[in-house]
Amino acid sequence: DHARWGGGQMGNKSQARINKLEKAKARELAQKMG
Repeated sequence: DHARWGGGQMGNKSQARINKLEKAKARELAQKMG
């Protein structure tokens, strides 16, 4: 749901950074779950 991230205001760089953050978070969660 990209609308929550400010919609069209966000540039590609911001989107990429968010994607990286989300991936890192998901990986961290996966490691905790074991």
